[in-house]
Amino acid sequence: MIERAQLKQIRKDLEEALKPLAEKHGILFSTGNIYYSPVDFTIKVTGQEKSSSGGGKKDDQDWKLGVTLGLVEEEWLGQTYISRGKTLKVIGINHKKRKNKIVLESQPDKQIYIASAQSVKISLSK
Repeated sequence: MIERAQLKQIRKDLEEALKPLAEKHGILFSTGNIYYSPVDFTIKVTGQEKSSSGGGKKDDQDWKLGVTLGLVEEEWLGQTYISRGKTLKVIGINHKKRKNKIVLESQPDKQIYIASAQSVKISLSK
C-alpha cells in the first residue's frame, strides 16, 4: 500500500535523480502535484530550457511580458530588500495571480513569498 510519507521520499529521490539529466541537457525540471491511491500514483514533472541567468527561459519571458505591460521594472529582477526582518530577493512574476504577482525568495532559507508590485516598488525605492 502506498503511503503519503513514502511519496514524499520518492519526490526527493526523483528530484535528485533528475539533476544529472538536467545538467546534461540544460533543462530545469520541477516536480508538481502527486496524485495517489492505495495502489498507484502520478507525479507531474515539468521541464523548461535553462536561460543564461540560471532560471528558465519561460521565467525570463514572463518577466519581459510584465515589463512590457508596465507591471514591473526590468531592474527589479534579482534585487533584494529587507521587509519585516527578512531579506527578500525578487525572482519572478506569476501572471496567473490577480493582485500579488511578484514572486520573492527569502535569503538564505529560500522560502517563497508573493507580494504586490506596488509593495515591491515601495520597498525597493527606500
